[in-house]
Parts: sequence; C-alpha cells; structure tokens
Amino acid sequence: MAKDRTDVVIVGAGLAGLHAADALLAEGATVRVLEARDRVGGRVVSETVDGSIIELGGRWIGDGQTEVMALAKRFGRSWYEPYSDGRTSVWFGNEAHAGAAADPEIVAAVRQIDALADTVNIETPWASPDADKLDQETLQTYLERHFDDPVVQFLRFELSGFLPEPWDVSLLHALFYLKSNHGFAGILGLDGIRHDAYMVEGGTYSLAEMLAKEVGDVIRLSAPVSQIEWSSDNVTVRGAFGAVEGRAAIVSIPPVLAGRIDYEPAMPHDRDYLTQRAPIRGKMSFAMLFDTPVWRDEGLNGFGNDERLVIWGPGGANPPGLLQGLVSIPESRRLAAFSQSARRDTLVSHASEIFGLRLPEPRYYSDIHWAAERYSRGCNSYLTPGVWIAHGHAYRSPVGPIYWAGAEYAAEWVGQMEGALETGRQAAERILVQCLNRQS
Repeated sequence: MAKDRTDVVIVGAGLAGLHAADALLAEGATVRVLEARDRVGGRVVSETVDGSIIELGGRWIGDGQTEVMALAKRFGRSWYEPYSDGRTSVWFGNEAHAGAAADPEIVAAVRQIDALADTVNIETPWASPDADKLDQETLQTYLERHFDDPVVQFLRFELSGFLPEPWDVSLLHALFYLKSNHGFAGILGLDGIRHDAYMVEGGTYSLAEMLAKEVGDVIRLSAPVSQIEWSSDNVTVRGAFGAVEGRAAIVSIPPVLAGRIDYEPAMPHDRDYLTQRAPIRGKMSFAMLFDTPVWRDEGLNGFGNDERLVIWGPGGANPPGLLQGLVSIPESRRLAAFSQSARRDTLVSHASEIFGLRLPEPRYYSDIHWAAERYSRGCNSYLTPGVWIAHGHAYRSPVGPIYWAGAEYAAEWVGQMEGALETGRQAAERILVQCLNRQS
C-alpha cells in the first residue's frame, strides 16, 4: 500500500483538526489530514435549500467565544441574534410556563448549582475540593436531594439540553461542564444575554468549508483510520487508504471513537479505561421550511419548547418560514425507529402543540440523528461517575507523540465549537515545541 511522510498526521477534519492543520501550516510544518467522512466539518453540517441555510449540527456562538468569532471575522462572516419579536411558547408538565427567569425557586436552584460548580477546577476537575464525593454520585441524585420534584423536573429538562440524562452523568462532570461554559445562569441567560446567543451569517458550516479551502489539498476524505503505530518520536497511521508516517499525530475525534482505533503499542490502561467510560449522547436535529411563518400571525417569535423538543426560527438571511430544532434524548430514541415521513409528521404535530396552532405540512423537511452517525455517534461526550477521579489525569494528556483535540477536551467552553478550535490550536502549539523543536 502507498505510504507518504509528513510532520504531523491529523485524524479528523472537524473544526479542531482543521484549525490545528491551519496553525501548523502557518509555521511551515507539513501536514496530512485524514477524514473518514466524504466531507469536512465533523459535527458541523448544513445544506442550502432555496437559498436558505439549513443547519443540523453545531450552530450557536456567543460573547467571550473569541476563537470562533475571530475565525468568522477572518472569513468575512458576521453573526446575528435570531428573530425574537413576539412571545416564546414554553410548556412544561402540559402547562404553559413562564421560564426559568420568572420562577424564583428555579432561579435559587440555578444559583445554588452554580455556587457548587464554582468550586471545580476546570483544568484538573479531579483535584477540585470534595472531588471524590462529587464524582461518586450522579447529577440526578444531587437534584433529588436538594430540590422539590417540580423544580427537579424542570432542571432535568434544561440540563439535558447540553448534558445527557442526569442519571447517566457524574455530578462532578456536570459541574465541570457548567463552570467551563460560564455557569448555568449564563447558559439560561439569567444575568443578561445567553452565552449561546448568535448564529453565523451563511451558517457555521461555511467556516469549516473556508478553513478547509485554506488548508488545501493536504486533506484526504473518505479515509477512516483503523490503526496507529507509535514510538517516542514517530507515528504510522493506517487505513484502507494506505499509511502515512509522521513525527506526531493529533486525534481530533470524540473519545469513544478514538478508543476504537487499534494502537500499537496499546494505549496505557488509564487512557483505555477512560475512553470506555466516556459515552457520547446523541439527539435528533431537524429543520422545517414553510411557505409563511404562520406562528408570527399569532404573535409568536418561533421559539418554543416542551419536554420533547426545542424549536427556534433562525432569522438572519434565512426566510422567515424556517424552523429548526433539537429533539430530547428519549424522544430521539423513540423516533429513530420511524420513517423520515413519520418523524416529520410527528415533529410537526409536536411543534403545533407547542405553538397552540395547526402548522401546515412543511414544503421541506430534513433531520439527522447524531447517535446514528457512524463517525460521530452523538453530540456531546460526558464522563460517568467515578471516571474523573480514577482516570481524569489521562483525559487530555498526550501519549507519546499522539495528542488529542476536539470540543470534549476543552477546559473552557467544553462541548462548544469554541472549545474545539481552542484544543486544535493548543495541540498544534504543543507539537511545534515538543515534537518539531520549533517555537510557535
């Protein structure tokens, strides 16, 4: 099989891998990027329908997310707040709900959770005060011990917007996630604008496309990696495409997928055990395009949610009849067995119930179930109870010349596009100094 030689081999052409390649090329290093899919972007993906940008992956950015905003500016992209004139339709427990900001019990609970999250060290969560205790229980048991059932149910729904179901995740990991993303109150927008407040004109996928164009023909698509052989100063990355040798590698795919690669020699046991207990939760993302935004005639802004889904009208350059949304984890599992037309009809019915009106059949519908995506297997990774304490030190640490990058490896803005870009840049900087003997 064919073999070539480069300084750094990058596994994955998502935002982290592309950003790392761009940083390395800027310093004169040679790079090869191997991507399993037939496209770049990873968990960022979109399509254009009648001039409308349909986004089904990562899409939100916000204040303080400097790397993604710098990337948007570099490529001449601005960002905007989605259409918000009118009422938001929130339902919880089959009753209209005013939202977290209007409920003093919920606000007090959010503040209490944030106060505890503030004690977590986001660089080394396992070294935080009371880390042993926090990592021994789930988020669910904490919520049930401290709050009344209606508050627990509302918090569970809000938290599962970015975490798995609370009985699946370590409390320490949940607190780490919240602090990394500037607090639960910041996520909900209790003290001002939400941290995920803006969308990129032209879609966030355009950033991945333009970054890939800058990186150039060093990207090889439809090239899944099956094995990485490594020594202290060399890697050989193999797949059906052949083999690529390098002085270092960046594996920029989710931990659960990174753990499926055959390493020779094998990964240290701590790293192996960690990837076995770092699942990734997967939701269904959907888009519906209507001839007219009938909900606006009723004074609604297109934002709404109940326990089954969250909907929004993106606005911006997109036509006003576009709705996008995310389906809850339980409902995503249920709908996964349906045909696409049945999923469409079910979600139109759910959205109609949220808005309190009968939506017409959309003229275009699309969805993606991220848990079923072979080269993603979900959206956000998380750690189960006990993993941070036992194996957390192996989470971000390189193994020989193999470095890790991706949204889940970030200390700040974990799970976000900002975090992915940050880890890609950091991996590139470390390799330049530690493996290529250059100053970045």
